[in-house]
Amino acid sequence: MKQRRNKLMTMLLLGSCMTAALLSAGCDGGTTQKETHQEEETSAAAETEAEETGEEAENTESQETETENQETVSENQEAEGAGDTAATASEWATLYADYLESSDAKTGTYYTIYLNNDDISEIIYAIGDSGDTNGSMLYIEDGEVKELELGNKYSDFIEKSGYLWDNSVSDNQESFFLYSLDDAGSLQILHEGIYAWDHDQGTSSYTWDGTEVTTEEYSTNQANVAPATILADMPDGTVSSMIGQTESYVLFTEVPESTLSFEGTAALVEYLQTC
Repeated sequence: MKQRRNKLMTMLLLGSCMTAALLSAGCDGGTTQKETHQEEETSAAAETEAEETGEEAENTESQETETENQETVSENQEAEGAGDTAATASEWATLYADYLESSDAKTGTYYTIYLNNDDISEIIYAIGDSGDTNGSMLYIEDGEVKELELGNKYSDFIEKSGYLWDNSVSDNQESFFLYSLDDAGSLQILHEGIYAWDHDQGTSSYTWDGTEVTTEEYSTNQANVAPATILADMPDGTVSSMIGQTESYVLFTEVPESTLSFEGTAALVEYLQTC
């Protein structure tokens, strides 16, 4: 009986030790599984961060490439624009050359000027040695050369302003015109003044824009649109020039730096063919 009790006690002790061992092993295993899980989560997070960093790098590189491509396109467009400007210059020069070659040759002086604010020259022809024939101005509108007959006295213009003043005199009349040439090559008359007289009758009259006015009104109107008046509202350094049509007038009071002169039609055509 006593031996059976001792045996039973021994079995209970062995069971308790095994249970404790199992519990201890179970706790250690749980801890290890938890640590492993945390390590897996950390590794996954690191991989995700690496992937995101790689994507950001790829996006940055892509944006830089796109920017470089845009800059290249812009540079190409600028280069093409420069080519267009050169082509335009060649085009208007050819138009003028063809027009002059198809017209009667002249021996007076030609001046290339920039009357309006585009890159196309206008051409003024001044007789220079006679007042019997009027001068003229060539300009281009809608791809066509047009010719404006000028007076036989003198013409004024302000460079790149579009304004051209023209004066002419005959036996019984003196006329005044103020023209405007816009950047599209469209020419219009802004003002017209006429002073007429009859020596035999001893009479005279003044007309401004088609309306008869007094001497004082005519003088005032003319002064209000004179080159000096217009020039006062323009930036410093703006050039106002007068081209005389006859030797009795100064051929040029002030020559703009961009103005070129040519004696006779042939010399001007030869220049235009090199543009």
